[in-house]
Amino acid sequence: MAARLVSMMEALSCAPTGAELGSRSVQVDNVDKPPRHESRQLVDNFHLVLSTCPTQESAERIARCVVEARLAACVNVVPGLRSYYEWKGQIEVSDEVLLVIKSRVELFDALQSMITSQHPYELPEVIAVPISTGFPPYLAWLSANMRTTS
Repeated sequence: MAARLVSMMEALSCAPTGAELGSRSVQVDNVDKPPRHESRQLVDNFHLVLSTCPTQESAERIARCVVEARLAACVNVVPGLRSYYEWKGQIEVSDEVLLVIKSRVELFDALQSMITSQHPYELPEVIAVPISTGFPPYLAWLSANMRTTS
């Protein structure tokens, strides 16, 4: 398995050759890594906010609104979701579109307000999941592309 992975990576020119790998360990000396505390400090400010929408159109409308208002740096609109849930005593099955919203923790109240004001559901899903780690340049991009306060 490891040999197959190495040959695939060699073919893509993204790894040392099998001969360069030697005993299957690679020494990486010249990689610039930010100090752990810098990356951690950036991550503590961000979370993913998840919301499901009934249609592509409603999802795209909400995505555009939150990015234009700079309440999120990026929103992924993920179609093809099927949800099973209990609603008003009945088991329901719905095709939905998932929004994956990258935002700042301190913007949650304003973001939640915008989502719920634009959302067609009576009870929209708006939940946040902390980002525990991330690629520091991407986190810096997130920071640069949304407001700092609500």
